[in-house]
Amino acid sequence: MFRAYSIAGIEDEGSLIKVTVMRVTEGYGTSIIFSEFKEGEEIELKGPMGHELVVDKDAEDVMLVGGGIGITPFIPIVEDIVKNDNQINNLKLVYGVNKEDQFLYREFFEKMDSESDKFEFIPVVAFYDNWEGEKGFVTDVMDQYELDDYKIYMCGPGPMEAAARQLLAEKNFDQSQLYVEST
Repeated sequence: MFRAYSIAGIEDEGSLIKVTVMRVTEGYGTSIIFSEFKEGEEIELKGPMGHELVVDKDAEDVMLVGGGIGITPFIPIVEDIVKNDNQINNLKLVYGVNKEDQFLYREFFEKMDSESDKFEFIPVVAFYDNWEGEKGFVTDVMDQYELDDYKIYMCGPGPMEAAARQLLAEKNFDQSQLYVEST
């Protein structure tokens, strides 16, 4: 069985790779992972299967757009940009999920937001009851901004990516400034 997962972090000088796996009810891959894999078990990795997201640290305005489990590559990216010197002084992370209880790493990104003047975490919920924050899809939030000066980095489901590309085309955004992890 082969599945594509984004790297959520690398530690121990590259000897430990962290991935995030979201358990999906009746999901073929996650059912096997959560019922049969044991801690310390060796697995075979193949890759890379997508496009590495390498943020241009000479850019001033950067928008990261994540959907669902597609948030994982932004963990080390946000941490690196917030904690290290670079030219980026306007970093936005727009993170969309279907329901409020589906956010991954929400506390981590809220903490990064509270500790940095240059980072803004914007969580978005598509289907909501009592959600007080941004409502709708990531494209609804993206549409609120003049994006001409931004470099945009995206990881998420195909429909999210397609909708974002359509919005950016309608806004006459220079597509060469859009970087997407999926193949």
